[in-house]
Amino acid sequence: MEDKGGGFYKYKTRREVHMETQWVSYGNFVMQAIPDFLVDSEEWRGRVQIMRKNGSKIHSFTILDNTFKTEEEAIRGSLEYGRLLIDGLIPGHFFENI
Repeated sequence: MEDKGGGFYKYKTRREVHMETQWVSYGNFVMQAIPDFLVDSEEWRGRVQIMRKNGSKIHSFTILDNTFKTEEEAIRGSLEYGRLLIDGLIPGHFFENI
């Protein structure tokens, strides 16, 4: 169990991913879902890592607005969030410089 405390990570989380999530290709990027289990609520929080196919730095984004009942839902939600980020549909995130 991991307690991140404060800031964005104010929840106790446990990294207990049972599903192997592969890097998924999307446009000029690849992304991977890495959901967190929220111990107190027994729900999942989505998280996605994104990088350019040329091997640039990996950027990680946590979905703070929603939680998911299952790990599978969190993986699907994380990948969908990644697609929205890459497509420029999440305000404040631009991928031209990644």
